[in-house]
Amino acid sequence: MKTQIWILGAPGTGKGTLSANITKKHGIQHLCMGELLRKSRDAAIVETIRKGNLIPGKQAAELITKEMERVKGKEIILDGFPRTVEQYKMFKEVNASKVTCIIWLKCEETLAMKRIQERALQEPERNDSDPETVSARLKEYEKTTRPLLGMLHADELPCYEIDTTHKTPKEVLDLFDEVYSHC
Repeated sequence: MKTQIWILGAPGTGKGTLSANITKKHGIQHLCMGELLRKSRDAAIVETIRKGNLIPGKQAAELITKEMERVKGKEIILDGFPRTVEQYKMFKEVNASKVTCIIWLKCEETLAMKRIQERALQEPERNDSDPETVSARLKEYEKTTRPLLGMLHADELPCYEIDTTHKTPKEVLDLFDEVYSHC
């Protein structure tokens, strides 16, 4: 069975940083849902992201499944997907691979907002980092993504939580490696 790691958490918790570091250290293919969405030329997707909302579950599952087909046979990290119970249910229907490990990142909200604002300065092309959009994204996370954690536990999937508050990327990677050794 090929490795399938899911990295989940609120915006600004370090999903992309951890995923990139895992890829660098372990050579596992990184698939970032946010990046796929930001690259989209679909006007409805662009507007949905601009408002800080999530795209419909079926559309998200189809998008990530298509990308997984592109890298078929490789070990993968899914960064930021699934984000909702609906996405998870739809993805479960088409995803034949069994998830190896789910890492749920968390950090203090004020730190997450600070990280997002700093990232916006480094990546000005991102249109999802203005304060109003960030606030909407964090509210959307609490409303739609947090309930997913209960379902993942109910399905007895290997879920581990890592607090990234006041930790360096290396410390977070070390915590991941410790957790991953048990998966």
